[in-house]
Amino acid sequence: VVTSTNVYGQVAEEIGGDLVSVTPFISSASQDPHSFEASAQDQLLVSKAELIIGNGGGYDSFLDTLIESTGTSAPVISAVEFNHDWPGEDGEHSEDEHAEEEHSDDEHGEHEHTHIEGFNEHVWYDPHTMEHVAEAIAEELSALRPDDAATFEANAADFVAGIAGLEDSLAAIDAAHAGAGVFVTEPVPVYLVIAAGLENVTPDAFREAGEAGQDVP
Repeated sequence: VVTSTNVYGQVAEEIGGDLVSVTPFISSASQDPHSFEASAQDQLLVSKAELIIGNGGGYDSFLDTLIESTGTSAPVISAVEFNHDWPGEDGEHSEDEHAEEEHSDDEHGEHEHTHIEGFNEHVWYDPHTMEHVAEAIAEELSALRPDDAATFEANAADFVAGIAGLEDSLAAIDAAHAGAGVFVTEPVPVYLVIAAGLENVTPDAFREAGEAGQDVP
């Protein structure tokens, strides 16, 4: 299994346990997926992978490039596709609301990366999305290794139970502090803010800059 970041690598390890070998391309919080430079070795890893897991939505577009360049037929799990706000091909949101936009960022080394306008791609902070990602990983691993399917399914159930505990904690915050205002400098924590019943009071100028990966004004 190869994953774009160690976040998804950890989830894959939780589901696969000792039965899988997981290699994340990005393993440090200091590495920026937007400016990650894939190597020939990375291309080789993708070509040999039996399962590929990424975030999608423009966050780790280098993985899309590797998949395309290798022509791999391995199944690909893209976490954004499990998010309830993901427009997708059949999404309910209009093209005007969620048009793809290309932008360069000095901070990110002038690398162009595609984002979906109005969509928060940081879906690993959305508990509901991660539940479905874990279930999808278990399903794909079970298809690859049918003899171990029961183990993968049990591990996924344990992972989902852990997420449920997190959701209980968020519900407790909601019960105690519903409607409290929160100011953020970038959209990374917004899914947790919403799940906790809090109100994002960040001015639009800050939100738009953060979503575009630009310096806040």
